[in-house]
Amino acid sequence: MTVSVKRGTVLTVAACLAFLACGPGRSVKRYEYLNNVPAAKAVVILQPECYFRNMASYQVYQTWNDLAQEFTRRTGMVVIGPDEYRVLVKGLLTNLVQETDLEVVLGRYGLKPEEAIAIRMTLTESWQQGERAIVNEDGTRGLAAEFESKFEYSADVYHVATSRPLLSITKEHEVRGLQLPTSADARPELTGFARESYRDLVTQLQEEMTIAPGSPLANLKVLESPGPTIEYAFQDLQPLCVKLEQLDALEKDATIQGLIEYRVPTLTRALMRKALKADKGLLVIQSAPCSNLQSGDLILRANGEEIWRPYQLTRSALGALNLGKPLALRFRRGGEELQGVYSCPAAAK
Repeated sequence: MTVSVKRGTVLTVAACLAFLACGPGRSVKRYEYLNNVPAAKAVVILQPECYFRNMASYQVYQTWNDLAQEFTRRTGMVVIGPDEYRVLVKGLLTNLVQETDLEVVLGRYGLKPEEAIAIRMTLTESWQQGERAIVNEDGTRGLAAEFESKFEYSADVYHVATSRPLLSITKEHEVRGLQLPTSADARPELTGFARESYRDLVTQLQEEMTIAPGSPLANLKVLESPGPTIEYAFQDLQPLCVKLEQLDALEKDATIQGLIEYRVPTLTRALMRKALKADKGLLVIQSAPCSNLQSGDLILRANGEEIWRPYQLTRSALGALNLGKPLALRFRRGGEELQGVYSCPAAAK
């Protein structure tokens, strides 16, 4: 499965109700319709705008997937990713209902456009490279590259049914002498800034709007298999699978293990071996006794729909609740494929 995305945006004009500066590098704009929007039960992540140093396709995938994970972890909202709906027009996207198939996509989970918000995320970096003097271990002097970077994040929030703006948040952060890459993250300082921005966004939305609370899968922890991250293509950037073809077996395994550790830093050896072998589906890390799932199971489908991201599993569970149906799962245990119904009670709301 190769997933690609196209640049897109929402262009809309409305009067801003208030502007609030929130300390150095952070600001919030509130728009008039924010006072009238119904309770939000779904969030659509629009095509992201990303540009940062040494950017790779898989890193773009990780950034917006981190945002999806934050919504899933802290709310009971259905999440629709930027590659899970169709845009029906060329050029600027100005009407989220008429120019996409979002109404159909939301309807699969028992929801209407009136109950959904959309987020257009921008994450960019501007930088300068210089040099600084260093003293080596043997006492000799030399020069080392040093970067000064400015990260900028913005999130524009829209009401899907009307395409009217609700809220805009911007953040800036300057860093010098960037963190060294780890085996799991080539840009830890960027990841930290982005995740902090996502937490701020969800918190702000919870304060400003009525947001569906609670996940029905609070007792189930799963890990995305590395396949979708490896195959994701963004604009003209090559997917990671192209680079992996040029690596030997040890380098390839180390790269894939890093993708897994980006999501879950610590795994048992047994689960890591299963995660490395999984090319699709969700690996169960932890499950409650009320579930017929076990640690090490690989979830393949939910209510007949193929799933490969954790938020998709939560979305299926929420859709089942909205439609008054059980959550039917198809999963692999060992070499056998099994079917079952997730029977744990939903988290209290």
